[in-house]
Amino acid sequence: MLYENHMVIDLEPRFMNADDFFRFCQQNKHLHIERDADGKIHAMAPTGFETGKRNTELITELNLWNRQHRLG
Repeated sequence: MLYENHMVIDLEPRFMNADDFFRFCQQNKHLHIERDADGKIHAMAPTGFETGKRNTELITELNLWNRQHRLG
C-alpha cells in the first residue's frame, strides 16, 4: 500500500519494549504510528483533504450498496 509521507524507522526490537513504544507514540500523537513483527516502526503523516474526501465518497458508496442489498 502506498502512503504519502511514509517513514520507516528500523530499530532492533530489543531497544524498544512495549512501554517504550507506547511513550514514543504518546510523544508523537500527530503521526499514525505502527510497529510490525520485525520491530520496524512505520510513521505516517495524517492524511490530507483529498484523501479524506475520497474515503468519504467510498464509504458513502459502500453504505448505499449495503442498503440496497442488505448483506452487511
